[in-house]
Amino acid sequence: MVINDGFIFTNQVREYCLENKELKNRDNSPSLNVIKSTGSIKKVTYNLSDHIALIDILSVNITDDRAILNYISKYGPLFLDKNRTDNLNEVSEEVIDINHIKSNILLLQCLVNLITSLQKQDDIGMVVNVAFLLLTKTPLDERYAVCFRRWFHDQRKDNYLYIYGESKLNQYIDYMITLLKNKSQKFWLYLPEYDQCLSLINYINNCFDVNFIEQQNLDSFHTNVINNITRFPHEALDILKSVCIYTIETELNNSLYYINPRIKVMSNGKLTGDWYISDLYIALCLDIYLSFASDKTFRKCINPTCNQYFEVDPGDTRKKYCSPRCAQLMAKRKQREREKAKREQDKCDTI
Repeated sequence: MVINDGFIFTNQVREYCLENKELKNRDNSPSLNVIKSTGSIKKVTYNLSDHIALIDILSVNITDDRAILNYISKYGPLFLDKNRTDNLNEVSEEVIDINHIKSNILLLQCLVNLITSLQKQDDIGMVVNVAFLLLTKTPLDERYAVCFRRWFHDQRKDNYLYIYGESKLNQYIDYMITLLKNKSQKFWLYLPEYDQCLSLINYINNCFDVNFIEQQNLDSFHTNVINNITRFPHEALDILKSVCIYTIETELNNSLYYINPRIKVMSNGKLTGDWYISDLYIALCLDIYLSFASDKTFRKCINPTCNQYFEVDPGDTRKKYCSPRCAQLMAKRKQREREKAKREQDKCDTI
């Protein structure tokens, strides 16, 4: 995939469909939805400067498999199969675990929302999104040599047989904190920044139900944080901001590492430049970087029945809806609520 000076990127798209797949060698396990791709690969080009691919992925409801399929069908897979990169006539089938796609979409959504929450100094937003970014397991982490999330889940994979078997997330956090306090184990690739991350996770684990994170249930965890935020101690707030900054820098820098300048030599000897990028996920991280570096931000429509995000210019605090249609729907809804309240008040007055 190549991005030129105008930030145009090209991805590979095939025909995709949802398929229900039975898991082998797992008794009483539920079937799993997968995205199955067929047909030959086609190249599709998108303009990064209009942020449409990023806005659309922010608007995806990860509980809706059909919405995920629609995004992949429009923009192509988040990650390219290196074995198929140069063979555009390949027609064999490919199966993608939809849970892998969900976890990576969730990471991008939480990353954008964490940046926005940090800018607003929104403690609840920072807690919810940094917790998901630190604790959500994703295949993407295999790329990163230095990543708290990879380190945390590598340790969990190595230690789970010795503690609770398939332990819940809250149990494993307690176990890790105990090991660190007792200094009873040396950890692979343990960095100084991990101390603050683990301290924050310990506070979050003590105050909120982190098992919602393992279920990828962002809405339930958000509600749980709102209901229990008064339990979150002041000393935890002191390290929350620094961990958020570290997490944002790590997430973006790990991805931007895969973007490289390339030189092309024309037949007349003239040199032109392009930017090489490995896949769509990295392109979206570049879009996040370019957007926030130019003071752009993204906001979710406040219509509760709408999941759409939209771009907001610097200093614009008035725009609350993604479209005039949502603004009109909400105006009518509020009018009906006022009329209902007035009728009830009039009924009380006549009694």
